[in-house]
Amino acid sequence: MEVFTRQALETAAAEANRPWEREHVTPFLWTRPERFHLHNVVATPPLDHPEYRITVDTEEDYMLARAVYETLGSNRFSLVDVIMLFDRYPWLPYINRHVTQKVVITERDPDRALAQECLEAARWAERQDLHRVAALLRAEAERRMDKTR
Repeated sequence: MEVFTRQALETAAAEANRPWEREHVTPFLWTRPERFHLHNVVATPPLDHPEYRITVDTEEDYMLARAVYETLGSNRFSLVDVIMLFDRYPWLPYINRHVTQKVVITERDPDRALAQECLEAARWAERQDLHRVAALLRAEAERRMDKTR
């Protein structure tokens, strides 16, 4: 888990200029330990469950998040509540178990990588009937691919 202040997020948004810092907010913060307070917290039982993927990067992640929210029936619950839910319904974490964490986009070919991310997001937006958003994402993908040609 990464936690940061709104001020740190605003600083990153204003100052980050590398593509991978724009795509993933936190590298801007953790590559500048002299400017931002960094602290690593290691999960201990009962919170230590590296087999669970609790994030929203993909459609499967979103499906799991929806299932958690719908099952717990509230937007005020803790990580312990989620783990207890997974203990009660052990099939739930299988919704996104096959998903691997996205790799941070490096400077090697950022436009091509970001174009692929935009196309993936556009496909997801289409499935959610967000056609205008999908069109904007496809246009951005095309713009980035033109830069690589």
